[in-house]
Amino acid sequence: MSRAGHHKEVIMGFQVTYIDNFSAPGEGASWAGGSFASYEEAVAHCKGVVDSFLEQEHKPGMRSEELWDRYAMFGEDATVRSGTGDQFSGWDYARHRCQVLCGGREAA
Repeated sequence: MSRAGHHKEVIMGFQVTYIDNFSAPGEGASWAGGSFASYEEAVAHCKGVVDSFLEQEHKPGMRSEELWDRYAMFGEDATVRSGTGDQFSGWDYARHRCQVLCGGREAA
């Protein structure tokens, strides 16, 4: 007997999910950001989302904590998850990028 039509479709690739930092804790909205053939493609997409937000919000002379606070309140946490265990956190990446964009200037 054929089992055609009685199987689940396996989702291949690396899944991107966006988490809205603007929502209150426990009420965070999340939505699918797409599927990518490779981990590297998915990560590049997520980094682009984070970088775009940070570059828009960054002002000359801004301290990294100020920029981080803007991201933590209003940015999108773009994450990658896969069945292979590879993961990427836009949250962690954003913290590092705040340091780079602000030249290491910390809050006083």
